[in-house]
Amino acid sequence: MTVVTRSKHIHAPGVLSLAIDQSGSDAQTVFCCSSDETLGLWSCAEDGALEVDIRNTANNCRGVLAVFGEDIYVAEQGQDVITGNDQHVVVKYGLAAFLSSSPLLMFSLELTALACDGTHLIAGSSDFTVKCCSLGSGGETNFDRYECDAAIVNLSISPNGAYFAVSTADGYVEIRPVVKPSGTAGKRPLFRQRVVNQQFSDINSDCPRMQCLWHWDEAPVSAVSASSSAALHRLLFVAGKGGVFVLDSDSWEQRTLLTHAELAYDTFSVLAICPSSAGHSLLAAATLRGALALWRLPADGCRSAAQFLAIHSQISANLGTITSILFRPNPEGNCVDEENAVILAAFSEGYICSVTDVAQSADSAHSSAKNPTPAALIVDDEAIEIDEEATAVRAPPKIMLSDDEGDDAGANSVIAENDDLDTDLGLIKSQCGFDQFGQFVGHSSSLAAGGESSLNAEGRRFGAGIPSTYRQMPSAVLNGQ
Repeated sequence: MTVVTRSKHIHAPGVLSLAIDQSGSDAQTVFCCSSDETLGLWSCAEDGALEVDIRNTANNCRGVLAVFGEDIYVAEQGQDVITGNDQHVVVKYGLAAFLSSSPLLMFSLELTALACDGTHLIAGSSDFTVKCCSLGSGGETNFDRYECDAAIVNLSISPNGAYFAVSTADGYVEIRPVVKPSGTAGKRPLFRQRVVNQQFSDINSDCPRMQCLWHWDEAPVSAVSASSSAALHRLLFVAGKGGVFVLDSDSWEQRTLLTHAELAYDTFSVLAICPSSAGHSLLAAATLRGALALWRLPADGCRSAAQFLAIHSQISANLGTITSILFRPNPEGNCVDEENAVILAAFSEGYICSVTDVAQSADSAHSSAKNPTPAALIVDDEAIEIDEEATAVRAPPKIMLSDDEGDDAGANSVIAENDDLDTDLGLIKSQCGFDQFGQFVGHSSSLAAGGESSLNAEGRRFGAGIPSTYRQMPSAVLNGQ
């Protein structure tokens, strides 16, 4: 049974960011901040129940943070006590005393991205710049500066600390070295690819985060010789238009695009990845409209097809945009049990929700739709069935949404369901060449002889904005196989 539990409302609306301790020493706490002075230290039980320890920062946060060990790095906006001008800085808080350090990095405009691996601290701003400092260097007195072509949206450091991925507001993702080369080589990225066919000047909760996540084999260096280094699977996952781009971080070539026919028109925004107890990894991806998709990644580094697990069509319609997701930390280790996997999702209205049993397979969802029982309350797009003879759409099972505020959560439970009218209208739209949002994407074959599919029309409409590997994606990939 998939249950969505909503947290108490302690964060301000806006971009909420979730973070865990990158050092691995704290396997229970999820850190969260938004655009106010509240920093939440959240814990989540196996059943999705949420508890929070509230801390207060010295100034307003900017919705980005990074955690390594006892150190919490936060982007803040304050005022200079002498000039009264706004200050956009990165500061460090100790988890025990929770006292602010002096500014480590300073920017002229709002901070929009932050990453830390314990050795380097990297921050990005809406002034098109990225600054990288060594944590032992004293911050602002010794840092490398990178110029980009648009405002910075997301940053992520590779597991070996050699590279960082940066997504920008012009829809591109770039790979740059952490240690900046001298001369002209330091001005150009090692790799650049467009993943979203749109540009935006104001980075807010409605903009795609284009999150980048690295996934490398954890084999010890001594166990891998130089000649067999290619056997390691080093991947970079990037959320983008129509799916999740999978890049080989040795050659920077795109291996595949993880998507599904139901999500071919969606813009993917945020990602989460976690190893499972079965020996593989789970990848979760959320779209701007609130859909959540899951894949089981193969052990060979996506050289074979990733197994599609489930789609949750919309976690909650009234909580805003999903701005960050994480798998629930497992206090007993880094791996999660696939059958009991729980995802935490931060919403732009200031709430955090836990989603239980998110990795239910599509076959199981079909079975529960055909033989529904009161105990099987599953939300999954795979549960929508079309009866070709009756031309009717059966609504998917219901979502159980529980409010975690107060002692009596049952009194605040809400049941959300699709009615037959909405699903019938959706079928009519798709037959007439419109997508589920009412946007015309191409002529249906039932309306024009020899007409092309709406998917092909959509791909041609976006044109060069999407790489050719996306426009010519095999049907097996689009079907989630």
